[in-house]
Amino acid sequence: MHHVFGEGDAARYMWNNMGNPLGIQHANQPIVNIFNNWWSRKSENNVHKILLKITPNFICWELWKQWCACKHGGQRHFLYSRMFYQAFGHIKAALTKYFQKLQDINHWPTFCLIIEKLRPVHMVKQVTWICPQPGSIKINTDGSYLHKSGRAGIGGIVRNSQGELIMAFSISVNCCNNNMAEALVAEFGVKWCYQHGYTNFTLELDSKVIATMLDNNLVTNMKLKQVLDTIRSIKNRVGIQVSHCFREGNHVADLLAKFASTSNQNLLTKSLLHLPRQARGSFQLDKWQLPSLRCKYDKANFFVS
Repeated sequence: MHHVFGEGDAARYMWNNMGNPLGIQHANQPIVNIFNNWWSRKSENNVHKILLKITPNFICWELWKQWCACKHGGQRHFLYSRMFYQAFGHIKAALTKYFQKLQDINHWPTFCLIIEKLRPVHMVKQVTWICPQPGSIKINTDGSYLHKSGRAGIGGIVRNSQGELIMAFSISVNCCNNNMAEALVAEFGVKWCYQHGYTNFTLELDSKVIATMLDNNLVTNMKLKQVLDTIRSIKNRVGIQVSHCFREGNHVADLLAKFASTSNQNLLTKSLLHLPRQARGSFQLDKWQLPSLRCKYDKANFFVS
């Protein structure tokens, strides 16, 4: 089989013709090493990464089809061009959904060059913290878990419909991952509001995972389930709305959580003056309804640089 996939004339033809435009030189070595050579090559973007992953598979598939056709189907020799263009066609079909214009390119070196030049579209969006409705309050929460040190902290802030501070907290906790930190801070915030007589409030957090778990009750981790069940129990008694927000709209809670995980200082206050300086600044921006910019790359859309 090594002769079919690695050292034969047809194998060398496929590996060289498909690898050279990508800067990959074929060497007579075990097939595992050939795959690793492709897969370990540095990629320029996500589409290029997929190209490096799938191309060796299609090369081997076409080599195997030709070998079977010669051995069992009466074919006299390997059809090099058919192998090459069928592998190219499969690759193009797989990658066209990421960048539609690739379907018009029928020249392999050009195809590879364009993929290497693809860059994701940079998207900018304005994100503003939204005040709760009159007569209601909103609590924003966030959890911070530092993988290297294992330290964790939770932070949150409760505000009224004018954006004024009711309570803020920053507390160190013991947990083993970020999802647990997010669940613990949501539990702390909901309990505080319920114990202080608030029956109509919004819990807003930037963890899509925890927000989804609170909505559909699909939790497999038992420790996490116990925490979320406590929140649901309170949610069933009073009017709590759970909403997800972008991190840029949750700056104050984010800074309080990071403060707890890095300083090991605990804070629970009703005074703005007691908040860390950066958190005070973000609080004022939220109160004045000034937007933050959310900058990210759209991994589904690309342009040729």
